[in-house]
Amino acid sequence: MDVWFTWCKRTAKCKWCEKPILVATPMVMKRLWRKGNPDSRKINLTFYYHPQCSLAEGMDYLEQHPYVAGLKRGPKKSSLT
Repeated sequence: MDVWFTWCKRTAKCKWCEKPILVATPMVMKRLWRKGNPDSRKINLTFYYHPQCSLAEGMDYLEQHPYVAGLKRGPKKSSLT
């Protein structure tokens, strides 16, 4: 998924709050590229957000998926001494 900030060039509907994003205001665009069948990659999904709604969506995701410490990375110690 590609994410970038841009200026709204035409009115769009925010994916998070369902309110319009007005022309000449900042917005966040997210594009999801379909990688399925190489012959039919024409349909890609584009989502529009207010900047604060994009942040709210990310924080909501983090609240639903709390931090869990992972295993230590790197080579494992050998049981042989």
